Amino acid sequence: SVKPWDLLYETAREPASLRITSAQEVSSLLGRLQAEGPLDRLDSYNDKVRLWAAMLEWLEQLSQVASELAEKGCDVVMLLKKAVEEDAKSAESTKSKYTWWAGGDSGGEKTQSESCKEHGSAEAGTDQTSSGRRRAADSSVEDS
Repeated sequence: SVKPWDLLYETAREPASLRITSAQEVSSLLGRLQAEGPLDRLDSYNDKVRLWAAMLEWLEQLSQVASELAEKGCDVVMLLKKAVEEDAKSAESTKSKYTWWAGGDSGGEKTQSESCKEHGSAEAGTDQTSSGRRRAADSSVEDS
């Protein structure tokens, strides 16, 4: 599926491939992507032009917000980078216990169904984590 935040990465969903390291770099990334166009990013979609425009609009809004927050001492790109790195470490540490999560064979470990019953649904856990980060980011902005 199309995720506009994938524009922030060389390789979608690969934490180490983040193209930017600070809020100041978002506008230059936007300019570079506007110049190069969608390339092959959206080849499998019929409405490629509309999707590309929407993705760039999202990135433009991120650029504006990131810039405004950076002026107040909050670099959202640094917060994103840190959160993604922590998620990657967490995923790596649970990969052996819940190999289904990474798309592997469970190898006798807990099944997805068992784990979801134990910890709630995978989607609910993700939403709680995302909401928690949003709340943490909101409170750090309010503190500034």
